[in-house]
Amino acid sequence: MSIGDGFLGAWRVTEYVFEPNGRFAGTIQQRRTLHQSTNGHMRVVQQCRPSAELVDHPMAAFAGEWVFDLHIDGPKRHYHGPDVVGMGVQWADGIMTGRGRWPRFGHDFVSFGFLDSAAGQITGGAFHDGGIPVAHIIGSAFPETPDNVWPILPKLTGANLMPHAKESLAEIVGNATYQVWTDMLAALGPDGRTHRIAPLVAGMLTYAALCGQDLSAEKSNLVEAFMQMDEAHDADSVPRALIDATMRLFYDAGVATERTNSRGNQYSVLDNALEEFIHWYDMPWEW
Repeated sequence: MSIGDGFLGAWRVTEYVFEPNGRFAGTIQQRRTLHQSTNGHMRVVQQCRPSAELVDHPMAAFAGEWVFDLHIDGPKRHYHGPDVVGMGVQWADGIMTGRGRWPRFGHDFVSFGFLDSAAGQITGGAFHDGGIPVAHIIGSAFPETPDNVWPILPKLTGANLMPHAKESLAEIVGNATYQVWTDMLAALGPDGRTHRIAPLVAGMLTYAALCGQDLSAEKSNLVEAFMQMDEAHDADSVPRALIDATMRLFYDAGVATERTNSRGNQYSVLDNALEEFIHWYDMPWEW
């Protein structure tokens, strides 16, 4: 199978991003299309959406649309930019590696991809700067369907992938209260409906924000994050320290932040909880 008949068309890709030390950092949803151009090259268009967990990570800059052309020269695939320059090699049917640079993104890369028996792709690689790693990535890709389902890697999704964070809500509400919260979330979270779990966590954050007002003189990263919440308008604009602390709440409770709905679409219960927190005092019925 050549790249011409195996990799063409529209694909949906879910990429799992890991820190250089192996810790999970977040996910990127990518819609990728590959089609023949009039000049004999192939045009690749990637539309990327990093998850909220990556807001302060270098991979946050991977958001948006990226375009490059490639042409086939035997087993070689030459990437002509503008957003990717370099070369790939097809080693066997459906098996490829590549290396080069994303000039606008500002990082070098190595990559791999192969077609699996389920008509999907396993992709991955690493971004680096002069040999210094920035992020490692492993992903799953499937041809786009009318349902717009985002693929997942079940063994990763079930592995409680959450980054470690230094910040903890316990520093504001106390260890005893925090232990009660994690016990509650551990009992209710795994089987709880997101539209009920998200307000539960948002209530915890609201209580922590009130407690943090008495600690404002201490100016910890987390206290400052709560003080900056007036500037937050959606989950992506929440200060990093608060995102980390909320992720750690889920982590300490052993509850995954990534979920899949009945249609197979992946979403973040963390994002939902942060959105509920941002709008805790909103009363739209009074507008």
